[in-house]
Amino acid sequence: MVQSGFQKTKIGVYPIDWNLSRIGNHCNVLGGGTPNSKIYEYYHPLEIPWLKSGDVNIKKIESATNYISKLGLKNSSAKLLPRNSIILGLSGRGKTRGMVSLLEIESSCNQNLACIVPNEKLYYKFLFYFLEHKYEYIRNFTGDKSRNILNLSLVKSIPIIIPAIMEQKKIACILENVDKITQTTRKIIRNLKESKKGLMQRMFTEGIGHTEFKETKVGKIPKEWEIVNFNNSIIKAKYKIGSLKTTEYQPMGNFPIIDQGQEFISGYSDRAELLYNGDLPVVIFGDHTRILKFIDFKFICGADGTKVLIPNKTLFDPHYLYYAFSNFRIKNLGYSRHYKLLKEFKIPKPPLEEQKRISSLLGNVDNQILNEIKIRGEFKLIKKGLMQDLLTGKIRVKIN
Repeated sequence: MVQSGFQKTKIGVYPIDWNLSRIGNHCNVLGGGTPNSKIYEYYHPLEIPWLKSGDVNIKKIESATNYISKLGLKNSSAKLLPRNSIILGLSGRGKTRGMVSLLEIESSCNQNLACIVPNEKLYYKFLFYFLEHKYEYIRNFTGDKSRNILNLSLVKSIPIIIPAIMEQKKIACILENVDKITQTTRKIIRNLKESKKGLMQRMFTEGIGHTEFKETKVGKIPKEWEIVNFNNSIIKAKYKIGSLKTTEYQPMGNFPIIDQGQEFISGYSDRAELLYNGDLPVVIFGDHTRILKFIDFKFICGADGTKVLIPNKTLFDPHYLYYAFSNFRIKNLGYSRHYKLLKEFKIPKPPLEEQKRISSLLGNVDNQILNEIKIRGEFKLIKKGLMQDLLTGKIRVKIN
């Protein structure tokens, strides 16, 4: 039963004084294009920003990394797009299709993006948040499950809800303030990671409190340090211990699944018989991805290509070994060849106590990063709740 004062629509329940319409009724929808890449003059001089599909991952586009010339714009289907509009991803099997960004500069784009230019009844930032909130709906708004692409006609037919213009602006203002906090946290995380890189470089070349140094195959190191081969510093466990197919990963369960994916924990399982039963802690190395993880709890080893590296604790502090591996620049050699390259590295070996001090310093920075990541996650949850409440009219904002 619909609550009094609300209307049931095909995209949800909304206040009865909010109007149901379509994008095409209130917006100009513009497509993009790609100038002929064989014609140098279409891309030089660098005159007009030109957006590609990946740029839709930037929530507020205030600059560009790609440009075309005025001649390239004139001789292609690309168009000059106005600022204060919205960029929408049209294609892609990944996350791109259905994603939106605020366009804060004049730009052009390729054919895999659309530009939505609202009229005076739609505040562009409100429309941005509404479309962001409806990501899954828009992503599947193709009219055909076998189709994985949107087009301009489909974009124009996407249903939208329109509150009064002042209410739109107030809702957008609240959500934008949360985004600003999240963005500040993201910058702090980025700066901490850069600081950590610099600290790692110093720690692995200068150590702590040394005054005498020597040149080695890995560069300058303190005179008291040694250099050891990778194979003498760790033992490689069988990487298929407890391996699971990705289709078996569960969102919740008793045991975390660790693999070579971007997420620290990739999923969960209840299959206790698959638990890794070797020494802890270990370092996880992704032979496909080159991603490293330090694990000091019971886990199930995930998909193929995930290798478990067991530190030789008589030679190395496990955390130090993890940071030493993280300091390597492992080239991208393609599918499943990176472990062979990792084995060729030589590792600087300070005394065990100094290793622990280095690990502690780097660990302090990591703890700061994790704390900021936690804060960012909390604000993401706050925003999600606010979007659900404000963009559906469950909570109405007061207009002065």
